[in-house]
Amino acid sequence: METSDYRQTTDVDNQINNEPDNAENKERPEKFDDIISKTRKQISDTATNMARTKLEGFKTKSQENMGCTANAFRKTANQLREENNESIAQYPDWAAEKIDEAVTYLQNRSVEDLLSDFRRVTRRNPGLALGSALMAGFLTARFVSSSKADKSRNVRSGDFNHVINTRTYE
Repeated sequence: METSDYRQTTDVDNQINNEPDNAENKERPEKFDDIISKTRKQISDTATNMARTKLEGFKTKSQENMGCTANAFRKTANQLREENNESIAQYPDWAAEKIDEAVTYLQNRSVEDLLSDFRRVTRRNPGLALGSALMAGFLTARFVSSSKADKSRNVRSGDFNHVINTRTYE
């Protein structure tokens, strides 16, 4: 390659990159750092928005489920009253009232507020947070193991209706 060809190639490269032809160009690393920094911020913002969307959906679903639970407690209390068990009916009423308060709390708080509250409670009472996490894990494990036990019980007892009903015949 001749010297003039090299200069032409270098000139074209410099025009494309909008950079002056100098070996000690320190703008390029800064531009690269800027690009990396912007990309990190975009990824972080995208992840934050995705998490916020998921949490908003979880919050809405929780409110719906809690509302159903409160209604179930109210029905139980009404049935107890019909059976003249007023003293016992106060407990499901109390539970429904507390659940309604929790639903109202969720409705009036943003996801960011809820996370902030969670962090504050966790810092103040780390033992409570750890105990709650352990209890949630224990209950989840019990739920999963009981679901598996129910399926195996159906198979052992000869109840194959779930198998027959899921087959499609052509």
